Amino acid sequence: MPDAPNIPIVAGGKTEAFMLRKLLERHGYRVSVTGDGRDALDVLGREPVHLVVSDIDMPGMDGYVLCDTIKSDARG
Repeated sequence: MPDAPNIPIVAGGKTEAFMLRKLLERHGYRVSVTGDGRDALDVLGREPVHLVVSDIDMPGMDGYVLCDTIKSDARG
């Protein structure tokens, strides 16, 4: 579904992330799962996304820093 809305899930806990992924995919969304904020920024740099679902407590870059980085991105 290349035209489906793209939603990356960023979570340290894989079980919940994969359950959410299955639910969103059943409703027609394209979903990717990453384990930390740095990996999520790589995904955001490769393709446009419509919504980011992020955990707060993650290794490396936490959810707060990820959100601040996304908000400060000049691409808007």
